[in-house]
Amino acid sequence: DINNISKLSLGCASFGNHNAYGCVTQDIANSLVYTSFYSCNINYFDTSPYYGNSETVLGKSLSFIPREYYFIGTKVGRYMNDKTDFSLETIKNSIETSLKNLNTSYIDIVQCHDVEFGNIEQIINEALPYLQTLKDKKIIRYIGITGLSLPVLDYIVTRSSIKIDTILTYCNYSLHCNLLNDYINKWLELNIKIIQGGCTSMGLLTNNGPPDWHPANNELKDKCTDIISMCKNQNENITKIAFQQIYNNKNLSLILVGPITVYELQDYYNWRFNKLNINLQQQIIDLFEKFHKYIWIEPNTENNIKLCYNN
Repeated sequence: DINNISKLSLGCASFGNHNAYGCVTQDIANSLVYTSFYSCNINYFDTSPYYGNSETVLGKSLSFIPREYYFIGTKVGRYMNDKTDFSLETIKNSIETSLKNLNTSYIDIVQCHDVEFGNIEQIINEALPYLQTLKDKKIIRYIGITGLSLPVLDYIVTRSSIKIDTILTYCNYSLHCNLLNDYINKWLELNIKIIQGGCTSMGLLTNNGPPDWHPANNELKDKCTDIISMCKNQNENITKIAFQQIYNNKNLSLILVGPITVYELQDYYNWRFNKLNINLQQQIIDLFEKFHKYIWIEPNTENNIKLCYNN
């Protein structure tokens, strides 16, 4: 049952040795999965064909755990080299490949990946109905959508005749952004589980700062640099504060983290029990006030977003 999925869950993008998400070996992946399941009570593992060979690596890592004790989420529609295709034939082949890669006869959650990059009407009229047929056959158990653009996600939820079970979004709810608050109540009323990723906003809220490719504007990056320094001066970790803020939101069903070492994984697990520095957290949120409704969007998704805003 989806209600038995652990709130703290493991994102496995780094298993695919993708430059954007970090790289781990099969041995490290094995350690992360083993520690997640046996030490951190994590039973949900999220992957995608877009993450290189992440599915294959994860499938091997999970082979030592009885299938009935864990949940797998994978995705369709977005693939390596930024190929996006939500056509029926591609999704059919994608699911067959995922089942083989993950060495399983069923997948718990299949999600249309980064929907703002796709043909929205094709997702609504072709991809989601096909996933429903697989759900009816018990090849998949739940249907989800993922993306950065909340208007696009909401557009699909509002117009789809297929029940959406989960929405995975990222960077829309954090110390610096509260855009997700505009949609939470509506989605919860539709009995949709909200999965939140990117508690560090793709590296913005870390001591090392964001990677070179990060799409945020320089003003936000500079503000993050100042706040990270402020936290260090108070012997606090910005990532810890960012994670605790998201994890403690009772309206979010799952929190995906993507550690690349067991030590990082154990930090996330332990931070759940650490006392929250409420005053510092609120101080940081207030300092970010100018950015609360700001999010970066890839230029080639603008047409889809305009479509959603205009409808």
